[in-house]
Amino acid sequence: MIGVVKNKQGPSAKKSMRGTKKEEIFFKSLVENAQDIIYRCKIFPEFGYEYISPSVKAKLGYNPEEYYDDSEFVYKIIHPDYINIARDINSGCYDYSKPVEICYIHRDGRILWYEDTITPFYDSFGELVAIEGILHDISERKEMEKRLSYLSFHDSLTDLYNRAYFEEELKRLDTERQIPSSIIMGDINGLKIINDAFGHKEGDEILKNCAEVLRKCCRVEDIIARWGGDEFSILLPGTNSEVALEVAKRIKENSTRTTKARIPLSISPLEYLQGRK
Repeated sequence: MIGVVKNKQGPSAKKSMRGTKKEEIFFKSLVENAQDIIYRCKIFPEFGYEYISPSVKAKLGYNPEEYYDDSEFVYKIIHPDYINIARDINSGCYDYSKPVEICYIHRDGRILWYEDTITPFYDSFGELVAIEGILHDISERKEMEKRLSYLSFHDSLTDLYNRAYFEEELKRLDTERQIPSSIIMGDINGLKIINDAFGHKEGDEILKNCAEVLRKCCRVEDIIARWGGDEFSILLPGTNSEVALEVAKRIKENSTRTTKARIPLSISPLEYLQGRK
């Protein structure tokens, strides 16, 4: 008689299987409910997305199916400046030991920054076969960095450049190509008296009016800075003395026409310095 041997599993084996199943459910729930975007791409034999978490819909506005159906889809939603970086990542020509920052285009047109932490997978021959990554939204951090960078070189009241930036530009533009260059310097008359008599709010309005006049009278390439207190400096690259004097004259004429503050704007006689000829 031929008997049928049943595969009897002991209590420990069944317990192990239940534990494995439980872990699978746990990790699937963890991945699919993560706020970050988690993905896996196959690289060999051809590039394509094997998985991308549902959070991509909430974060970027796209459905996972769009990634699965079109292997080139990811390149269509990456900012053009970062497409070559993305192609390097997906071809193995990249150092995966460090996270990479990439700009993505949201479905509604917004530009969002993401930090991608990537794990590569190789076969027994050392060939890259797949990558897994976690995309973390760093848009707020990048916006803060941009703001801090802006503030480090701008005067917060007038929105002009500050002295530190002006001095850096002096060094940068100290080249033969920028000769001749001129500098116009001046200050606001009676700002301290205005602050004492009418308060700093009125004094601030005078400073902002002065900044507006300077912007109006100068060219785009000119560097206008609040040097400090009531002092302003203007760097005019590639400008001779005749042109600098004309700009100074234009500033004086326009300063008498401003009416935004209660106190008329008065700028001291503007001096100019001409660089090497």
